[in-house]
Amino acid sequence: MIDRSHNVRRTLFRAVRLILIAAAVPLSGCAHHHAQPTPSIGPTYYPQPPNQPRILYLGSVEALGMKSKSRSPMERFLFGSARETVAPVARPFGLAAHAGKLFVCDTHQRVVHVIDFEHQRWTRMGDRGPGRLLKPLDIAIDDAGLRYVADTHAIVVFSADGDPLRTLAPDTSDSFKPVAVAVHDGKLYVVNGAAHRVEVLDPQAGSLLSTFGDQGSGPERLLHPSGIAIEAGGRVYVADTLHGRVAVFTTGGAYLRSIGSPGDRAGSFARPKHLAVGANDVLYVVDAGFQRVQMFDEQGRILMLFGGPGEQPGAMILPTGICTDESILRDLAAHVPADFTAEYLVFVSDPFGAASVGIYAFGSAHR
Repeated sequence: MIDRSHNVRRTLFRAVRLILIAAAVPLSGCAHHHAQPTPSIGPTYYPQPPNQPRILYLGSVEALGMKSKSRSPMERFLFGSARETVAPVARPFGLAAHAGKLFVCDTHQRVVHVIDFEHQRWTRMGDRGPGRLLKPLDIAIDDAGLRYVADTHAIVVFSADGDPLRTLAPDTSDSFKPVAVAVHDGKLYVVNGAAHRVEVLDPQAGSLLSTFGDQGSGPERLLHPSGIAIEAGGRVYVADTLHGRVAVFTTGGAYLRSIGSPGDRAGSFARPKHLAVGANDVLYVVDAGFQRVQMFDEQGRILMLFGGPGEQPGAMILPTGICTDESILRDLAAHVPADFTAEYLVFVSDPFGAASVGIYAFGSAHR
């Protein structure tokens, strides 16, 4: 039975793709040149008019999120009424969102920031005790709310309340250096940067179940992979950084195809980092060298891109992490202009950008 909404969505993106590739052509080759700052009047949309906007830059976590939390009545009685200030993000990397919360790995402060937009609280995880983190690079969250943090030489698992539960590190002959992690169908998919492959782990015992993408020259081989995302249908996307592409596998590790090739044009990659899949199966790829996020359809065809160098709102310097989310949209709805219908949010981390974590909305304008 054909899903009519799926066909309508595919037709819409095919039309948008044709328009936006043409709009992106002038951007080709400019990744290493700083664009002149342009004045920003009103919201920042991508692509620029007269093209139909699909991405809206809302602002930064610093501007829209909470930097402190109020003490509870008991805390005020014991410690006074002063607000507890939480340090802002210093060096953001991997991102995840779940149940109204945004999780930001901070490699400088060695913590994961937990930003609760609904309850207006900003806390930290992994800064003390047995769950103390060394260099958190990425985080994934399962349906039960368990949090899996890729941290130097292990996966540190936290409860839904942020309490440390266990540390996972498979006993293999290769060194274990997790740089990205995803959870799917009760298994952990970990990008092992040292072994140039994806390792599938048991999330309870940490035992190694299977591997794929080991270093080599064939199309299924990876070289310094740095990001992973798994769509609901089971396709595994891996950022194959030094090969300048995104490799696509099944959850069983069978190689399917590649997306993109080395370059700094729309549809190619200079330094792909982390990945995310939107609610409409659009693949988002952060490119630290190209200074943009690129969007692809289910067939690996370029749809559009956003970001870019410069000083305008929404610009990027060295973007690294990305995640998409619907649950936080209601808490930021007041920041969405009336002429734009937002479907979900896209968060992008940029350690050296004006916004440590930029907040974008995917949707459509109705002018």
